[in-house]
Amino acid sequence: MDSRPPFLAAAARPSAGGSDGQLAQVVAERHPQAHQVRSEPSLFDYVNELKARHMRSAPPLAKVAFDPRLERAHQALGTHSAVSRVQG
Repeated sequence: MDSRPPFLAAAARPSAGGSDGQLAQVVAERHPQAHQVRSEPSLFDYVNELKARHMRSAPPLAKVAFDPRLERAHQALGTHSAVSRVQG
């Protein structure tokens, strides 16, 4: 029986393990075709194709780049950051 709260009943269960091999297997099951984007020029071409298909009236792209500082955990969890500001 599911012991999770009712509002989480529809959410997917977290994977049983945390190893990279299991993560790779889950990703391969969900996305059977790997993309071919492996360099910044090919990323720029890919993003330009998406822009041409979905955002025709948008201005041209100035820059498209990989962020080499991101690690695997950040890529999986997103880049969350907080900025504290003094008010008043």
